[in-house]
Amino acid sequence: MGYLITETPSGHSRIADIRTMSREWRRSIHTLCTVFCIHVCIKMTASLNALKISTLRSQDGFKKLLECVVKQFLYIQHTSTLAEDLLECTNEDEQHSTVEGYKMMFKRIRIFLNHGLFMLRTVRYETFSEADVEVACNRIKTCRSTLINDFTSRYGRNEFLINSLREIKRVSFEICESIVCCLPPGQVHIADGVTAPYPCEEENSSDFEDTSDENGSDCIGSLTRCSLENNEEQLKASDIEKTELIRSYKMEGFQSSIKVCVDNQRPFICSSVGGKVLQNGKWVSANVTRIEENKVEMEIVPGELFVVHYKFPSGKQKFDRKDLRNGITMPIPNTPANLNLGRSEEGDVTVEYKVHLPDKYRLQGYKDENPEKFGSIDILPGIQTSVSRNITNGTMELAVEKPNKGTVYIVLTMDPNNQHVDRKEIQPRPEDRKISFDMLLNAMAFIVKDASESSKKVDTESALSILGFKSICQLLTLYRVPSNVEDRIVELRVYCIESNRNNLQKTVESALKNEWMQIKGETASSDFIISSEENITLEFTGDVEQNDGLPKPIITFIRNGTCFVQTQLQFLNTNEMRGLLLMHHGTVERDWKPLQWKTMRANYKVMFESETSRSKSCTLL
Repeated sequence: MGYLITETPSGHSRIADIRTMSREWRRSIHTLCTVFCIHVCIKMTASLNALKISTLRSQDGFKKLLECVVKQFLYIQHTSTLAEDLLECTNEDEQHSTVEGYKMMFKRIRIFLNHGLFMLRTVRYETFSEADVEVACNRIKTCRSTLINDFTSRYGRNEFLINSLREIKRVSFEICESIVCCLPPGQVHIADGVTAPYPCEEENSSDFEDTSDENGSDCIGSLTRCSLENNEEQLKASDIEKTELIRSYKMEGFQSSIKVCVDNQRPFICSSVGGKVLQNGKWVSANVTRIEENKVEMEIVPGELFVVHYKFPSGKQKFDRKDLRNGITMPIPNTPANLNLGRSEEGDVTVEYKVHLPDKYRLQGYKDENPEKFGSIDILPGIQTSVSRNITNGTMELAVEKPNKGTVYIVLTMDPNNQHVDRKEIQPRPEDRKISFDMLLNAMAFIVKDASESSKKVDTESALSILGFKSICQLLTLYRVPSNVEDRIVELRVYCIESNRNNLQKTVESALKNEWMQIKGETASSDFIISSEENITLEFTGDVEQNDGLPKPIITFIRNGTCFVQTQLQFLNTNEMRGLLLMHHGTVERDWKPLQWKTMRANYKVMFESETSRSKSCTLL
């Protein structure tokens, strides 16, 4: 049993011991590994039940229970290491007696990993650690699927068993690493910024285990951030404008209606907030129960997509033929604007409007990051109109404050599908108190005020970014070196971060607490503009390769989301042991970083030499 509860400093010495054993002894220890894992997984149910019903989550006493749960994952980690070593010393023709044991062990571990997923969803962590938890949760899901899907196709092959054991060991370690402290009772994370109450009293251990084994559901369900900004068909069907989108999620595993709390992490710009779920091809409105400064609670039904959105001010006004003959001046509520329609012989007409409220918090974030470029910028409410008759053009007139010398109003007009943007600059005279411009009536107009004295005004792409249609971003590259430096392995994480409110520097500072270190190139990462759902592709050259065997890592950018990719790199055993990381946005190289094993290892050692070294056996804080 000593083999099961300890991990030797070097796997090679244990393998040497195993090779001296008789076949019967190896088979006996092999059987003990699978039986022990199955036993731990079954007994986990008791700890899980206590975890679900405990009222001590925010108190020190709960840590004892948490230590009990984590210790069982350490047992799985150590036992998987021993089983891997045994397989290295066993021929495949000797495996027939242990294959059935592995089959039952993997089935139980699959359920056991669901328990780990539940535990991660019920602990509180720092903002930066959300990425670590997301990585761990995704690996749990991947490992869980592999154990059930690949076992059938590669039944009993040593290579599959060894790879599966390595992944189980890795996932168990990450579950332990991710725990810091606990949430209040009865709450579970189901997405970035979304929590839900967990109905402990309605569950029992057998129900949880059966559901987990049959369909791999995550506790009560899970949400994954996605973007609907470029899905014009879905937006049109939902009756939500692109500017009204707050957050969008893909839904998985929900079996019934559930109450969720969405944290926008900054104040809402509109007092009216709603939610919709795409269920069987139809959009179903959520039942909003509470709205605070930056949080909204609502009850949602199961479905495929979940959207949190604003309900911007809108309305309509009817005019008869007589009004049209004389010309119409229609004030737009919630704005300093009037819509003027020229004389027409058309019949009765209905003019509909929507006011797109400006996101002042987003603009202020860009001002904080780059005051020289955006310090003199302001944004006015956007105006969208549509007319029931064949009247295509009108004039928008806005009252403005006395302009300074050089002040320019930049008008961006978009068609209903946001496919084409027209830009117009209006420079009022100092004595003017209003501006006016012609616009298509079935379109949207957004106005940016640039009061800088510079002749170079904010360009269209930057204007679209501060309005929320695009984003100004930088790339941040972090790495850390595992404790086993003999493997020449580094973990690499690359973020695509909006250049907003000094987010990049805040992420770097938080990363240091988790022993991640920034890779700095010869030149600092520069700003670039990107749209939601566009990709950043990572490429590696030189004496370095991905250790996980996966395709090239890709960051899919989502506005207001945590966008990153993580991979493990191994330096080839050459004299130089150096390479390059290239980061491409389409055909454009946005950034690059040098990768040199000796330099990275030395810098990392200097930075964290006073820190407690990270252990593969994971010590709970």
